[in-house]
Amino acid sequence: MVEFPQDDRPHADDGVSSRLESLSCMACGLTHDFNNMLAAILANTQAVLSQLPDNTEIRPYVDRIASNTRKAIALIQRIQMFTENAAAEHELIHLGELVSQVAGEFSNSIGESCIIYTDEVDASYPVTAIPQLLRESLVSLTQNAFDALPEGRGHIHIRVKCEQPWISSAEGVVLGGIEGDTCTVLEVQDNGEGIPPDVLDRVFDPFFTTRLRAQGLGLTPVIGLIHSCRVALQVLSKEGEGTSVRLCFEE
Repeated sequence: MVEFPQDDRPHADDGVSSRLESLSCMACGLTHDFNNMLAAILANTQAVLSQLPDNTEIRPYVDRIASNTRKAIALIQRIQMFTENAAAEHELIHLGELVSQVAGEFSNSIGESCIIYTDEVDASYPVTAIPQLLRESLVSLTQNAFDALPEGRGHIHIRVKCEQPWISSAEGVVLGGIEGDTCTVLEVQDNGEGIPPDVLDRVFDPFFTTRLRAQGLGLTPVIGLIHSCRVALQVLSKEGEGTSVRLCFEE
C-alpha cells in the first residue's frame, strides 16, 4: 500500500478523519432540528400561498420564502450526505463526461471573463466513487477556483490523466493514501490569487472561508470523498500565481 508521508505532515489521514468527524458531529446534531423547523416554515408558507390570489402584491414575497426554504432543505440534505456515505453505493464513473457537464454548467453561468479549459481530459480513465459526492467535490473545486480569480477574470484548467502517485512530494497539503503504483488524477488549476501559507493549512476545515461572497459547503465535500472513496489529495499554491488541487484515484 502506498501512503503519503505523515511524519511531518499535520494533514495526513488523521487530519481527514478529524475533519470528517467534526463535520459529522455537526451534521448529526443540527440536521434533525433544522429539518423540523424548515418543514414547518415550508408547510405554513404553502398554506398561505394556497389562500392568496395570484395577483396579490405580497404573493411574490411569499413565493420567495418558499423557494429559499426549499434551497435550505436541499442544503441540509447535502450536509447529511457526509454522515451517510457508508451506505452509499460506489459506481464506475467516466471522468470525461463529468468534467464536460460541470465545465459546461459553469461556462454558461460565469460569462466570458473566465475561460475553463478541458482539452487535457483523457476520457479513457474511469474511476470508482460515490457519484453525488464526486460531482459535489468537482463543483466545489471549480467554484473555489473561480472565486480565486480577481474580479472573475482568468482561466481554469481541468485535467484528467494517469500518472504515478506523488509519494515523495514535500510541497503543499497532502491528505489520504492509496494503493498501487499508478493512479488517475483529476486536477483543477487556476491562475488566481493563490493561497497564503497560513490559510493553506485550513482550507479543508468545515465551513472555513476568507471570502465574503463565499457560500454553501465550500470544500468539505472533498473531505468526504477522500474518506469514503479511497482518494488522495494534494494542494499546491503560491500567492499571486494560482492554485492546483489534484485528486488521485486508485486504479
